[in-house]
Amino acid sequence: MVKNTKNTSLQQINRLNKSLNIAFVANTSWYLYNLRKGVIEAMINQGHQVSIITEKDNFTQELIDLGCVFVSLRIDDKGTSFIQDTTFYLFLSKLFKSKKYDIIFNHTIKPNIYGSIAARRNQIPAIAVVSGLGRSFLKKNWLYYISSFLYKTAARAAHQVWFVNSEDKAVFEGWGIQATKLKKLAGEGVNTDYFKPQKKENNGTIKFIMTSRLIWEKGVMIYIEAAKKIQQKYPNTEFLLLGFADDRDTNRIPLSTIQAAEQQKIISFHGFKHDVRPYIQESDCFVLPSYYAEGLPRSLLEAAAMAKPIITTDNVGCREIVKDNENGFLCQPKSVDDLIQKIEKFILLDDERKKIMGAKGREIVVNDFNEKNIISSYLDALNYVIEKQ
Repeated sequence: MVKNTKNTSLQQINRLNKSLNIAFVANTSWYLYNLRKGVIEAMINQGHQVSIITEKDNFTQELIDLGCVFVSLRIDDKGTSFIQDTTFYLFLSKLFKSKKYDIIFNHTIKPNIYGSIAARRNQIPAIAVVSGLGRSFLKKNWLYYISSFLYKTAARAAHQVWFVNSEDKAVFEGWGIQATKLKKLAGEGVNTDYFKPQKKENNGTIKFIMTSRLIWEKGVMIYIEAAKKIQQKYPNTEFLLLGFADDRDTNRIPLSTIQAAEQQKIISFHGFKHDVRPYIQESDCFVLPSYYAEGLPRSLLEAAAMAKPIITTDNVGCREIVKDNENGFLCQPKSVDDLIQKIEKFILLDDERKKIMGAKGREIVVNDFNEKNIISSYLDALNYVIEKQ
């Protein structure tokens, strides 16, 4: 079993100087590049071969340029077709058998479920990384019970299951999954050398920023509605929005709706950006009114690492990083009025208090959510495989 260590020295990695054949499975290259780039780079630098099994998108070439082997994957990650899911499972099982991977890291819901079962069938150690339970766990309907059954089956098949927040881990514990299989990571991890505080020019405008996928559950429209009402009372405020809409996602917000809000000068919309740092830097406070079944939003970690106070919901994953009244404020999910109250509360803080809150957020990320800790966890798993061979 992989040790649940947090601060393993990177110098101890790959002690036997042996190369492994490693696979990362996820629904998008975007996910692997944005959330696991540092991990993948560390593995490649240790001389391991890393394959990414995912759908091709705008980030696939970025991963290939890092040195990854790309294996194309077709996945209906939002669908509920038994036939399509069975086909997906059989594809993975055949692939795992032919490629003879030494260890497999599954990410996102369907790879976690079917990838774990397929790996067990081929006697390959696999780790399921749960970065949020997703929409199927928002309410207890037929989809919830099916998803729960499948996740229980996958958890028993996996070598280990990792979580980015304590609440998701508690769900699996409640299902009676063997405790030694379950491990909490330090969030998604963020590079605190890359995301660091920068000087902001003070021009008298208080700027708020939200970066997110443009889906309803992230609270995008709640943010826009709050911005509209705040600006009526505080005309010296500005609200930035960065993000993208996945055309495959049936819960995406139409781009025309976002553009209409921009035309009314409620928000300043900047679309998707590879580098969000300049936009966070010029802002005073980060806002994420999400009511999604989050893992731990990376956007919150990035903003906190840059010493920005945060306003987010008292929601799974979000409250993992924000300590109310210390490095930001927690508001009620789905409540425009409560979000407005918290935004106004921030506006009325003096500059010194805002600075202290930002510094506290940076301290939390550096101590508890540093990407180096995440990399160590993944590399510990490789050492386990090496020592077992």
